[in-house]
Amino acid sequence: MAAIPPFFPANKGEGIAEQVLQKKGATLTKEVDCQGWTPLHYAAYDNSTSMVKLLLKYDRSAAYSADRDGKRTPLHIAVGLGYNDIVEELISCCPDCCKLVDMRGRNILHIAIDKWSGKTIKLVLQNSSLTNILNEKDNKAREHASPWACSQVPSPQGFRLPAGIQPFKTPSSR
Repeated sequence: MAAIPPFFPANKGEGIAEQVLQKKGATLTKEVDCQGWTPLHYAAYDNSTSMVKLLLKYDRSAAYSADRDGKRTPLHIAVGLGYNDIVEELISCCPDCCKLVDMRGRNILHIAIDKWSGKTIKLVLQNSSLTNILNEKDNKAREHASPWACSQVPSPQGFRLPAGIQPFKTPSSR
């Protein structure tokens, strides 16, 4: 688990965190550490749904903050770790943050596929508001996020597209 930054007392409980947020307001949610991580990055990394909700209540713009190294947002971190409750919370409160890409040009679906996180892939594919990210390419011009590609490329564990998700038609069958 990541260490909670000293400027945010989440390790002392949500009650204290809420008191600090009430006094300091949204400015505290924008504070960053040497990696460029905000308190929301840490809450996502720690899989703390209640802290994510609390932070978003005070400032939703933190969901759009990217770190310094990989341009990862809290959503990228949650997707990469397979924390689907956090993913759902961030998508429902800040749907536009799904459009952001990391320094490798990967959106959340690219990351979920790279991690072979079936539940996260299904969550993203079933969200009708995210259809715009389905065929985006990363920096290597890989369109590996399309559902058709998901169904064609097995993982070492034999992953296939989650049940109930229909792949797109192949380019040759259009």
